[in-house]
Amino acid sequence: MYPYTLPSGRACVLREMTGAEEELLTKTRMPAVLVELAFISNSQEEAWLKERTMRQQFAQAIADAIDDVWRKKGA
Repeated sequence: MYPYTLPSGRACVLREMTGAEEELLTKTRMPAVLVELAFISNSQEEAWLKERTMRQQFAQAIADAIDDVWRKKGA
């Protein structure tokens, strides 16, 4: 796992993919993103998912990360 800061200044943690996750992303013939936001088995994370503003922040962070990758690849 390693920290990553999005262009918006938001921080997140990236982790190494498992074999199955890597296969899912590398064997597809289209652009793909695998996102793990929270676990509903964790009461704090479940509470976050119930809040509209948190869901909006998660969505914006995902969009920022995808945009950052596309810009770095010159797409």
